[in-house]
Amino acid sequence: MLTLQPPQWNGEWSPQEEDRRLSEEENDARQKTDGSSALTAEMVSVATQTKTVSDVSGYWVSYENGATNGFVNDGETHPKPWTVFQRPAESCSETGRQADPEWRMSSHILFGPPGTGKTITLIEAILQGYVDSPAVFSAAVQRTLAKMTDLPSTVCVLQYADDLIISSETREDCEKASIIVCNVLAQAGFKASKEKLQWVQPKVTYLGHIIMPGLRAISTDRVQMIRKMKSPQTVQQLQSFLGLVNYCRSWIPDCAIHDKYLRSLIDRKAPPKTTLNWTDEAEMHFAALKKAITMAPSLGLPSFEKEFHLHVRETEGVAMGVLLQQHGSTYRPVAYLSKKLDNVAAGMPACLRAVSAAAIVVQMAEKIVLSHPMIVYTSHQVGAILHNMQTQHMTAQRRSGYEAILLATKNLTIQPTSSINPALLGVLGMADMIDEMNQYLNRDEVEGLADCPEMESGWGAKGEMEQGEQGGPMDGFKYKKNDDGTVNKYKVFCKICNKEFQFHRSCSSLRYHVNAKHAFARPSSSASGLRQTTLDFRRPLTKSTSDNLTNTIAKWIAKDCRPISIVEDSGFMDVLQVASQDSSYKPPSRATVMMKIHELYENEKEKRKEVLAQVNYIALTGDHWTVSNNNYLGVTAHYISDTWELKSFALTILKTEERHFAEACKEQFLSVARKWDIEGKTTTIGTDSARNMVAAIRLTRYEQMNCVAHMLQRSVTVSLADSGFVNALVKARKVVCHFKHSPANAAELQAQQVSLGKKQEPLIQDVPTRWNSTLEMVKRLSSKEAVIAAVDNQEHKLILPTAAEWDKLQRLETLLEPCR
Repeated sequence: MLTLQPPQWNGEWSPQEEDRRLSEEENDARQKTDGSSALTAEMVSVATQTKTVSDVSGYWVSYENGATNGFVNDGETHPKPWTVFQRPAESCSETGRQADPEWRMSSHILFGPPGTGKTITLIEAILQGYVDSPAVFSAAVQRTLAKMTDLPSTVCVLQYADDLIISSETREDCEKASIIVCNVLAQAGFKASKEKLQWVQPKVTYLGHIIMPGLRAISTDRVQMIRKMKSPQTVQQLQSFLGLVNYCRSWIPDCAIHDKYLRSLIDRKAPPKTTLNWTDEAEMHFAALKKAITMAPSLGLPSFEKEFHLHVRETEGVAMGVLLQQHGSTYRPVAYLSKKLDNVAAGMPACLRAVSAAAIVVQMAEKIVLSHPMIVYTSHQVGAILHNMQTQHMTAQRRSGYEAILLATKNLTIQPTSSINPALLGVLGMADMIDEMNQYLNRDEVEGLADCPEMESGWGAKGEMEQGEQGGPMDGFKYKKNDDGTVNKYKVFCKICNKEFQFHRSCSSLRYHVNAKHAFARPSSSASGLRQTTLDFRRPLTKSTSDNLTNTIAKWIAKDCRPISIVEDSGFMDVLQVASQDSSYKPPSRATVMMKIHELYENEKEKRKEVLAQVNYIALTGDHWTVSNNNYLGVTAHYISDTWELKSFALTILKTEERHFAEACKEQFLSVARKWDIEGKTTTIGTDSARNMVAAIRLTRYEQMNCVAHMLQRSVTVSLADSGFVNALVKARKVVCHFKHSPANAAELQAQQVSLGKKQEPLIQDVPTRWNSTLEMVKRLSSKEAVIAAVDNQEHKLILPTAAEWDKLQRLETLLEPCR
């Protein structure tokens, strides 16, 4: 905690007088803070109490911030290093980092008491040990750098905490920008470390990495430090080593494999000084990591103008990948990625482990790729497995997560391949890991993935190594026998040098021993070439897929008004079986379809209710209609959305048993409004001009509005009954009736259309109660004028319209078209 020690005052000047004189300066200090951290204002308030008064002792701050940090909410976070590394230009310079951990933000020299000759220095500082100090300092530097406005256009300035790197295409621009940055920082009170300064160089060391045009490598100091480390003896020493190595894991293809084993030696509950049980296998993994750091190549900096290529594989419960980009005629690595599979994924069959590994590596690569185009190469049909998978090894939540990463990512393209990128073979050798990969790739993965063995021949059902001459990882080793003659399947020994090894299913130490000690005696691999595994894509539909298909059928029948009996048609059954690729799939029965339609209605009704609950004003329209001697009332809701769009949807189709008296119609409308909870929001109800409907709405508290379409069609009907078109329409209806009421005449009309090369269409009879039916009759009759004349010439006694009446019908068509 912060502890403030009281001062000892020797002069006549009191603390109260000092506080009064400093109050204005303290307020200014508080105003300079912008709230970038939760404790910034309070911190400045405490820090301003630290004063130096000539020969007077002042307050001093004790840095014990453990308890304070426990109460601090998460503030600003530090950026990740991979978000900083982009492509610097040909010339780079780096400013030094701040030498003073209690960085000096500003310093004010104030006048002391009159006549005393004493002065006060007020210092604003960030407390050492405060949890948010790095983030607050980084934000302060960023605000200072934001004031620069005269940098050359080709310059890029990157900041990571107190480290700055400046890159440019030319040396002159880089030097000019470096001077500008240093001046801006100096004016703000920052100090640069001259010893750490690297001024306008083509290659600089930044964050422990060597940065050069298009490349980055591990710094020599870091490599030498790791190379000289001795085998750890305690938990703390091992954790320190793993921390250094993991900072460089982008250069190690199989880092997670060795990291996984070494971390298994650490007991989380053990104290830091606990002695490790260091084994030969642990020494092998330790040496492999040191060797990988020593031999680490330079990695390319990502270029977002080029396509990324990601090669993925899974081995020993670890997901491995290498991210590449084309460089000239070859591909250059950008990063090596590896991560241990979780316990659930590690216990899955090989094909599902490949899916999990691909998802993990893609997520890791996305931090570098940043949603730019990327092609993923895997040894399994990952997309096909997810699309056609039927297994109990994976929960629906896990599967949906994999699908979101691998199938729903727009910038991702999955390309199966039978070849293995050599970069994924690790530092333990290539030939032995190719043999292991053959074992994984040569397994059959059919029968719903349920019977997928853990290993090929040479491994038991429980994943235990079998004795025999199978070759592969076990070749050259034998199980050790116990004193009673039984086989100890947890210990093996080398047939050549008799060295003993612990065996826990992993063969890494065995392969390393053979490669390092007996490479000359290793037999040549007789494994067959790599081949792509296949799956049986004709599996029965899962229950969820079958239910989804049934729901889709019900929605189609309801939406397109198809007869429910269609589900019993044999042709419809054949179509479904072909579409679902499952001959055992049975279409739903009528009862099932009816039930699904009701479920769809209830679900849609709840959604519509939620929409109407957000609306302030609603208008209803209603109309009665008859089907098969049954009366129905249809009610539709209309409202205007926030974007001023007219929205409408049907609320209900209500079967009515009563006579259409005004009182009965009123209750029907009110029941619909109550059912949908819109009584208080309804303003008007639109109906036709029927007297009972008008009277029904007037009995409610809503305004009645006549339907414009009804009024227009009524006007058209009345006008046609009293106009100069009556005689022409009478003759037109007689011609239509001649062909509509006689099958023989209809057949002759059809034959004439064929002979004249006309489209075969029947004539249309208008109905007074059907809107636009007169227009449709006139249009069809006018288009068949030549056909009707040809039929009349064959001794048909037709009373055809005269030429003048045909002209009237054409003019009538022009008049009625806008009224449609």
